[in-house]
Amino acid sequence: MIDKTGKYITPKDYDRISAFSEGLAAVMKKDKWGYIDKKIKQVVPFSYQKAADFRDCAAAVLKNDEYGFINRNGKVIIDFMYDEVSEFIDGLCKVEMEDGAGLIDLAGNFVVPCEMDDISPQTESILKLEKDSKYAYFNKITREYIWKESGF
Repeated sequence: MIDKTGKYITPKDYDRISAFSEGLAAVMKKDKWGYIDKKIKQVVPFSYQKAADFRDCAAAVLKNDEYGFINRNGKVIIDFMYDEVSEFIDGLCKVEMEDGAGLIDLAGNFVVPCEMDDISPQTESILKLEKDSKYAYFNKITREYIWKESGF
């Protein structure tokens, strides 16, 4: 990173630096990711295969080929057990495991079990869920089903 004058403000030994999100930036050094704060102080050690931006005070990180989530102090808040994850939006995150896709909250609790074939946004607050060729609509705000097809 450089400042407005072109002066380096981070060491040149980082392989990659992401944009700051919620006060931290993911940085890669020697093929491992960690996080630094705006004072360029390392906050989270370089121990992850991948590191995402912080959203809702949580960031997805990959370790031993499984995703989990950490807080801004680097503490694991949701265990490493997911094959794929998205980012938290409005306190919910789409996750994928061997059995399918689901939604978790910031505590790691399943709001929608990981047995969906597909979860896709329809509007800002409505998700379309598909399971065994049956459909349902889920409201992210109320965290309730709006409608379920017979047999869903």
